[in-house]
Amino acid sequence: MKTFSRCLALLGGLLVLLSGCVDPDDAPKERTDAGMPADSGEPQTPHFYVQPQQTQYVEGGGALSFNVSAWSPSGSALRFEWTASAGTLGPAQETATTSQVLWTAPVCVATGEPVAFTVTVTDAEGLSQTFPFSAVVVSDCPAWSTTGNLGAGRERHTATLLPSGEVLVVGGRSGDATVSTAELYDATMTRTWASTGALAGRRMGHTATLLPSGEVLVTGGSNETGTPVATAELYDPRTRTWAPTGALAGARAGHTATLLASSKVLVTGGAGLASSELYDPRTGTWSPTGSLGTGREGHTATLLPSGRVLVTGGADGSGALAASVLYDPESGAWTSTGALATGRVGHTATLLASGKVLVTGGEGAAGLVATAELYDATTGTWSATESLPVGRRGHAATLLPSGKVLVTGGEGPTGFPTEAQVYDPAKGGWTVSGGLSTGRASHTATLLASGKVLVAGGRSGETTVSTAEVYDPGAGTWRLTGSMSTPRRGHTATLLLSGKVLVVGGLGGGNTAELYDPATGAWTPTGSLTGEARMGHTATRMYSGKVLVVGGTGERGQSLASAELYDPETGTWTSAGSMTTARYGHTATLLPTRGVLVAGGIDSTLGTPVATVEVYTSAWKSIEPMAAARAHHTATPLGDQVLMVGGLGTAGSGSPAMAEVYDWFTEAWSPVGTLSPNRSSHSATRLDSGKVLLAGGERTEGPGHTAELYDPSTRTFTATGSMTPGRLAHMATLLPSGKVLVVGDLLQGAIASPAELYDPATGTWTSTLSQTPARSGHTATLLPSGKVLVTGGLRRDGNLGLATCELYSP
Repeated sequence: MKTFSRCLALLGGLLVLLSGCVDPDDAPKERTDAGMPADSGEPQTPHFYVQPQQTQYVEGGGALSFNVSAWSPSGSALRFEWTASAGTLGPAQETATTSQVLWTAPVCVATGEPVAFTVTVTDAEGLSQTFPFSAVVVSDCPAWSTTGNLGAGRERHTATLLPSGEVLVVGGRSGDATVSTAELYDATMTRTWASTGALAGRRMGHTATLLPSGEVLVTGGSNETGTPVATAELYDPRTRTWAPTGALAGARAGHTATLLASSKVLVTGGAGLASSELYDPRTGTWSPTGSLGTGREGHTATLLPSGRVLVTGGADGSGALAASVLYDPESGAWTSTGALATGRVGHTATLLASGKVLVTGGEGAAGLVATAELYDATTGTWSATESLPVGRRGHAATLLPSGKVLVTGGEGPTGFPTEAQVYDPAKGGWTVSGGLSTGRASHTATLLASGKVLVAGGRSGETTVSTAEVYDPGAGTWRLTGSMSTPRRGHTATLLLSGKVLVVGGLGGGNTAELYDPATGAWTPTGSLTGEARMGHTATRMYSGKVLVVGGTGERGQSLASAELYDPETGTWTSAGSMTTARYGHTATLLPTRGVLVAGGIDSTLGTPVATVEVYTSAWKSIEPMAAARAHHTATPLGDQVLMVGGLGTAGSGSPAMAEVYDWFTEAWSPVGTLSPNRSSHSATRLDSGKVLLAGGERTEGPGHTAELYDPSTRTFTATGSMTPGRLAHMATLLPSGKVLVVGDLLQGAIASPAELYDPATGTWTSTLSQTPARSGHTATLLPSGKVLVTGGLRRDGNLGLATCELYSP
């Protein structure tokens, strides 16, 4: 009987959650009539008692199955009608009281707007009821757009993405002249070009390598007379000036330069040379290393995951080469590896996420090459993959955040193709992805911090091109959206039932609040808190749609006990009483019983974490405390339980490394597995599998990069893949794909924070570029469109509060 009552209570809570229209001050009520209307004596419409979720997510081209069940008070036969504003509805499968339909989503929905659906049930008397719902298509919708022009057309130049997010373009040929000029592209704000310091000497066909220091090393190239040079220069982004550095032992052009794991730079070949050299940034000098064996130029060099360097193709005095060689940084020696099926020069080589290398196009003995090949470093062999539609040389290949490869431009058999191609490693094939407004070859294609690609300059026919274009893959990208009215950090961001986002308080924000509208990308002010300013508080959306703000720190740094309720319908705040214990660094979790569970945190009057727990319904009530005092921990709802993990502890209390769960039905705590070692200021994300991903946080050795999975069925923790950097106080968001996006708070000074994606299917992390600028103390909110809104925070390269906001498209 107890189990049956427990199920009824849980069901009642879930029905309230789905309805979204129950006042939190009402006492819980069980629905025993399945929602059937009372008999008023008037003709009654049919009624749904099983219906689709209000909003669902699906990838572009994916499918969703929708089911409804209905009944008629008159007992007459029912018929159903489905509508969709986009996509394709299949034929309905129906019984006398049910209907099921399969809907296929459009491959691309550029705006990200939800697709609207209706299902209507009609009885024999013509009485009907309609249920509206929606689905959000998370799709890859590539698009091209023009951006600011270079100061002058140029080809055979270099383009380097700087840590600031700017792109440095250097040298090249403009018209008939080789140039020494350089320009900077502002990719984040103005999207325009500006001149910067010029090289000491003119050069084209050179290399440019971003060093760990943030400086850019430019080597070799051909001067204004077409003669290869040995000089090298360093660009300092802080002063925007150039300085000479050690010269190469041999003059070279058409060579390669590869940054090794040791921070040294390997330069190979060029101008028919077989020699290689290593640049040491610490001393600014060069030293010889192993020989390629065969002189070559116009080849490629790719750093493999093993640390070795793969050199492919190129040309010697007799023509295009098929031979490939591997460089071992530990021994400084080159060894032969599998040869290409087709010798080629002027091709591209791209390291894929799988560790394989994709080689495309170029020119061989028989002319332009359309074939593409894959190199497998584990076997040292090449295999064919689908060819490009046409042969091309002088094109560019860019690895996108999705793992696909974008090929742009080049010179084809009939000119300069504008059509761009995208290679999908999973399918081993190519698809058209829009086109350049101007066909070009010998251009640059730079992956920006936003995930977009900047294509700049090049040659079209006999003309050097000054135009630049930006490719937006539509997926895995960042873009700026409207800024808040004031910088904030330590604030909260809450998704409302309307789809808008409520931002409250924070340092710099005082007691003010703002609303973000995803439809317009704009912010508008809303009612201010009635009490004092606060930061480090919690904000929880209730089942009624109201938002409960609790605790935090006040203007004098004291912890707060007060709470307030925001009503989206009126845009006003009212007092929600005060807790028994003032606290910050606590958690607040919405329970199926419609209460909010507030646990732990730091009471500034004590100066230590607390174990006390309180629940808010229409008033505050203290309940059984946790076994361990904890603050800056995580709380994750698991159906009828809430999982508490980690946090800072206090002497005389249980260890916060011991996780515990709260059972809302029995109102009791019980211990579960133990972390080893403990972590605080970490993230906890419930995955689609029901497991909980714990990532990063402060550990005994400092900011942690490790991650663990908690399994509720076994109550145990197991290790999973680690993040690349250690981080704490970051934000983790479960995406519609089931992956987890982690954003911000990389503790490495001014270097932009990379965002990372965790894939539960493989248990691994991959970088998904970064948000610009790097932030901490920010928020990350999943919108109904499937995008993630990142707001405010502290800029890590200047201790400045941020008002800027960005959108991530998965």
